[in-house]
Amino acid sequence: MKPSSEISTAAYRCLPVATFEEYTDPRLVAIYDALNPFAADTTFYIGLAAELSPSSISDIGCGTGLLTCELAHRGHEMIGVDPSRAMLAVARHRPGGELVRWVEGDASQLDESQVDLAIMTGHVAQVIADDETWHKTLAAIHRALRPGGRGRSKAATRVHERGKRGRPRHPVGRSMTLAWAKSRCGTS
Repeated sequence: MKPSSEISTAAYRCLPVATFEEYTDPRLVAIYDALNPFAADTTFYIGLAAELSPSSISDIGCGTGLLTCELAHRGHEMIGVDPSRAMLAVARHRPGGELVRWVEGDASQLDESQVDLAIMTGHVAQVIADDETWHKTLAAIHRALRPGGRGRSKAATRVHERGKRGRPRHPVGRSMTLAWAKSRCGTS
C-alpha cells in the first residue's frame, strides 16, 4: 500500500470506513482537508443555514472545522464538536477558528436547548459503531435543539437529493431518520 501522502482522492474514497482511531493519526489529519475539500454537501449546508437562518448551529463531528468556520464567517454562532483532539487543533487554527466554540467530545457535551440547527456532515454517522451509541447521539442532539430546532445529516441529504422516500438505511444496516425537527412542545 502506498504511504498515506501518496493516496489519491479516488483511492482514498474506496478505502473501508475509518474508525475513530484513524482520525487521531497525525498523518491523516495532515492530509484530511486535501482529501475532503468543499464539496456538494458543504454547499448544501451553507444553503440550508441561509434558508433556515438559525442563530446557533452545532456541527457534530466537525473534524478540521472547514464548514464550521465558514458558517461562523457567515454570522452564525457555531459550536464545533469532535472527539479528535488532533482534528480540533487544526480547526482552532483555521481562519475564523476564534469565532467558534470548540468542544472535544461528542453530542452529549451539548447543553439542553442550546442550538437551532444541529448538523452531521460527511461520514460522521458511519463512525458511530453501535446502535446504543447511535441512539444516545440522536437523543443528545434532540436534547440540544431549541423548540423548533432542526437536525440534518448528509445521509438524509443524499436520500432527499435522489428523491427517494422512506427511511435511509445506514451502511452497517441500521435504519436512520436523519432529517428531523424538534416540536414546540419538546417532542418529535
